[in-house]
Amino acid sequence: MQIPPVISLSLPSGPEPRRGPDSGIDSDEVAPEKLLAQAADFGVFPAVFNRLRALGLTASLGVESKWLRRFRVNYAHNVGLQQEETQLLAQLAEAGLPCRPIKGVRLTEMLYPDLSWREVVDIDLLLPPHAVAPAYQELKRLGLQDAKYPWDPPALSRQLAQPSHAFPELVLVARHGVLVELHWDWVAEAFPAGDPADDLEAFLVYLCRHAGKHFWRRLQWVSDIELYLRKFGERLDWTRFWVLAKGCGAERSCAASFELCSMLFHRPLGRPETAVARRGGRALARRAVQELLQQGEWRWWHHPAWRLLRVYNWPQRISRLRKWLAPPPWHWIHPPGAPVSNAGVWFRRYRRLAFQLAARVLPSAKWRHRLVRAADLSWRDWWSLAEAFTTLLVVTVAARTVSFDRLQRRAMTIRDGPARRLDETREMIRRTVWLVAVAANHHPIRMRCLARSVALVWMLARRGCATELKLGVRREEERLEAHAWVEWRGEAVNDSPASHDRFAPLEPVRGRLHG
Repeated sequence: MQIPPVISLSLPSGPEPRRGPDSGIDSDEVAPEKLLAQAADFGVFPAVFNRLRALGLTASLGVESKWLRRFRVNYAHNVGLQQEETQLLAQLAEAGLPCRPIKGVRLTEMLYPDLSWREVVDIDLLLPPHAVAPAYQELKRLGLQDAKYPWDPPALSRQLAQPSHAFPELVLVARHGVLVELHWDWVAEAFPAGDPADDLEAFLVYLCRHAGKHFWRRLQWVSDIELYLRKFGERLDWTRFWVLAKGCGAERSCAASFELCSMLFHRPLGRPETAVARRGGRALARRAVQELLQQGEWRWWHHPAWRLLRVYNWPQRISRLRKWLAPPPWHWIHPPGAPVSNAGVWFRRYRRLAFQLAARVLPSAKWRHRLVRAADLSWRDWWSLAEAFTTLLVVTVAARTVSFDRLQRRAMTIRDGPARRLDETREMIRRTVWLVAVAANHHPIRMRCLARSVALVWMLARRGCATELKLGVRREEERLEAHAWVEWRGEAVNDSPASHDRFAPLEPVRGRLHG
């Protein structure tokens, strides 16, 4: 198996780039552009850039080079993450919450010469399980936002009860879009009293588990483990290491990580590193190298869920399959005061699974994307979508059988609806606009702007929301063109200003009915 030369440059020290026909580099000169492009694909760009700079091979890059700009942005980003992490740790400590930095900036400081040598994506914070919920609430109080869903107490308790091999976490967004992840899956006997990196055996198990979770798809994670072994390997208590790995079911992940380091960096493995799961680790490592180097075409069994089943041991596989069939914790998130039905949550889960399965087997990427979007629709959305299909059909037929004035009066008849706040009304309008557009785009009859706008006004009127149907005209060469759109509180809701500003609005029709 040919290993690209860029891999040898992903560590702070190592051999110089090879030249020759088998190196993948021009024989007369080293091509830094090509090496940096490969490094970006493997996720080790900062280390390779630093190595090439130390060898004097980046002089050919211009001042405006995208690679030089990327290197500077990465360094500044890491420094910003370091400052943000320090501030968050201090604020959580003031609130009396035990919290430790894990991976990310702390790992870069421990293994690399400085923060410019590694890409750090987010801030990883480690807490004991009992402190996660208070820390989550404290971070929300400090202004951090949920990355996806706001966790309510029932859903949060289910997330905290997830087994460690499910890799549960809470993700929030801090200032400038910085991701903050809360973890509570420490592998040692007790939560660390100080820096988690001081527990050498537990920290190495943690690194191997994380790399195995993602099936070693980024070279950066393998490089971290290789540097850790070179720096601390002789100080490790290997007996305790394998006990900890077995306790959290990470034996195969650890063995495969060591085999990967040996394959990619040509370092013979010692006896302690091969004491457990050597055969299974070697098979996993071969598959991981094949996928890392993109030597095989993507197949459906490359999905992360199936990859994890290869990494897990048998008890974990059975548990993971059972958990996978059950609704995940975020399916139990509901707005305050909304009724929670266990049967509804389970039905929603299997509806999503059915759509996801159909999306996997369809050959068309276009329809796969549509089915994935459809899996997120609630029952209320499906009912509104059916209503939109029917309303569009009724509007199309009525436009040919009754006067437009009568159709418009009927569509603008406001029904009594529930009292809503302004933000709730705005969100309801936005969702209805999107559903009407989806129904119109997939309707067997071609729906023009007038039918779409009348149907939207009609559906919003049923929900107690008064809107205005706007008609406009313009002259385009020798033709007179017309356009229709809907406005709420003077703002177009189903059209962009650039579209309807080109049309001169006609006088609005008076006499809307309320009843």
